[in-house]
Amino acid sequence: MAFWFRLGLKYFETINPEEIEKHLILLALFYASKNNMGVAESLYRQAIERMEKENDKCYSLVMAKNLYGRLLMRDP
Repeated sequence: MAFWFRLGLKYFETINPEEIEKHLILLALFYASKNNMGVAESLYRQAIERMEKENDKCYSLVMAKNLYGRLLMRDP
């Protein structure tokens, strides 16, 4: 699974960098499911910051904030 995420990340970095946020959200979700909270939190923050900087008020931003909030609630 990690192989496909890395391959997708390479694609977005080289071919379609303006859409990388959606892939970062999926990658963060993957790391959160593997209990790697530090990496997941960092990826969520990066995706959210990029979308807010671009004033991209879309479903992806709402989804990222929701998932990030759920991740933070898991950590006492």
